[in-house]
Parts: sequence; C-alpha cells; structure tokens
Amino acid sequence: MLERVSTYTNLLVMGDINLHLDVRSDRHTIKFQQLLAAHDLTQHVVGATHSLSHMLDVLITRAEQTVNSVLVDPPALSDHSQIVGVLAARLPHPHTGTRQVCRCWRQLDLDELKHDIQQSVLITDPPADVDEYFTCYNDVLRSLLDKHVPVKSVVVRRRPLSPRFDG
Repeated sequence: MLERVSTYTNLLVMGDINLHLDVRSDRHTIKFQQLLAAHDLTQHVVGATHSLSHMLDVLITRAEQTVNSVLVDPPALSDHSQIVGVLAARLPHPHTGTRQVCRCWRQLDLDELKHDIQQSVLITDPPADVDEYFTCYNDVLRSLLDKHVPVKSVVVRRRPLSPRFDG
C-alpha cells in the first residue's frame, strides 16, 4: 500500500495498525519503521494509544510535512484513543501545475518506426555476442523512440474531479 500512496504529493495515514510500536525490539515494529524510512515518512504519535498502554495508532505524513501538534486523548468510547493532529496545510493553487516528462505516443507512426528498425544495425548487422546484442537492442530502440516520439516536458494541472453517474 505504501508504494502506491507514497507517490502522492500530500499524504496522511491515520488509524489503528495493530502493531505494538512502543515495543522497539519487536520484529514487526522494526520492519514497519524501516518501511516508513524507505518511503521518507514520519510517524508523529508518541505514547500509548490503547487502553492496555500500547501504541497501536498512527498519524503518518511525509517527512517534510509540518505537524504543529498531536493530541492523544485517553480512551473513552473505545479501547483506542482519539488522535487529533494539527497540520500546516499546503494546498496548491488551482491554476498551477507540476512538470512531468512524457512521450506523446499518439504521434508515433508505426510504419515509419518499423521501417527504421528494419534499416538499423539491429537487423542489418546484429552483434554475435548476446550481451552486445542486448546493448545494441537498447541503444537502437531508445534512439528510434527519441527520433519518432521525443521526450517532452509538460505541465500537468490539477482539475476538480467530475462525478460519474450510472444506472
């Protein structure tokens, strides 16, 4: 799950993860801490969050996210504490965007690409050694892609989501 969500710009993970994070020597806790470090994430809750004095609940953000305060109320309605965090909001302006690098695949003319591949050294004079062949394959296809669908830098703007309706 972290691999999927760690690419998001703003990230907030909260809830009960059923790991005893207060037991630093526990192998699951160690693995969890390593996982957070690998994705540059920070767990902000300190102290017990469960009625049995264990830390089971988290408030996780990106390491660069400013967290002004984290309050852990004693368990009342449940055996878990209520966690209240105050974060500094960094909302992007709706008209700004982020720069990304991509290729415009719709502009690719497959017939021209096939022709250029047939004329390349990959077909006309292929290397005999398998390692050299894969290097040649990579070099030829990369140069042909750069020729036919060059990499471009584009600005991706955030737009509000459109709701979808169905039967």
